[in-house]
Amino acid sequence: MAALRNDFVAALARQVFVAHAAPGGKTEAFARKVLDWGKPLLTLESDRNANLVTLGARAVTPEALRG
Repeated sequence: MAALRNDFVAALARQVFVAHAAPGGKTEAFARKVLDWGKPLLTLESDRNANLVTLGARAVTPEALRG
């Protein structure tokens, strides 16, 4: 049910933020789905998120998220 809820909320959102996703994991698969939908995907600027940036996520700093 959580995956269905996440898909539903992401489908309604203008953009989606994923703090971290392990390479090959379920969160990375979710992030790939969001990008396939053409939604902007944001993630924290970190070497640990290189996989998300490679997929097409935009890396942002915590300060940028505050507005």
